[in-house]
Amino acid sequence: MSDIGSGSATEWLQQGIDNGWCTGWYCENHDAFAYEDGDEVAELWEEYEGPDFCWNIVRIKAPVSHTVRAAP
Repeated sequence: MSDIGSGSATEWLQQGIDNGWCTGWYCENHDAFAYEDGDEVAELWEEYEGPDFCWNIVRIKAPVSHTVRAAP
């Protein structure tokens, strides 16, 4: 097991992707945003005079502890 504090952010992210723990980077602004981030997005919109700023994020995946099956 590797030390969580070692390596670059890119290596750390790649480890998360390879293990299915997170998505790759994507732009929250150009790919939509969560409702609760609306005020911050509005501030950035004003600061950068429009929607052409990138807000790079990853989505952390929750572990699946059991399988959900459809009712017969």
